[in-house]
Amino acid sequence: MSVATGVVMRTPAHDQIGIGAVLPEKSVAVPPPQPASSGATVPRDSFLAMLLTMSMVERYVTDWTGPHTVIRGINVKLEAPARPGDTITFTGAVTAVTHRDLTIEVHGHLPAATHATATVRLSLG
Repeated sequence: MSVATGVVMRTPAHDQIGIGAVLPEKSVAVPPPQPASSGATVPRDSFLAMLLTMSMVERYVTDWTGPHTVIRGINVKLEAPARPGDTITFTGAVTAVTHRDLTIEVHGHLPAATHATATVRLSLG
């Protein structure tokens, strides 16, 4: 995954994370699928697999919360399909805090539509 130039994810101190805390926006280019053989081509009508979207959401959140984060649950709803060459811009905000556990709502936007909406439950390390 490539990050847009100038985007810096800084892990906040645990006591700085509260309901309403906003994660920095992050843009990610959708990578082309890897063909099964060297002679194969990848058509533009391919679309992003659910597991790749989930991993992008997880990476977006853990880039902000830090390397010791434990993902407790993730619920992703796919909307508009993303295709190789598209750029997904992720935004997020903390919606619940209990001791060291957080719930973060994440949105992945394409230029013309929402690609995915996710709820991520995690514990800070």
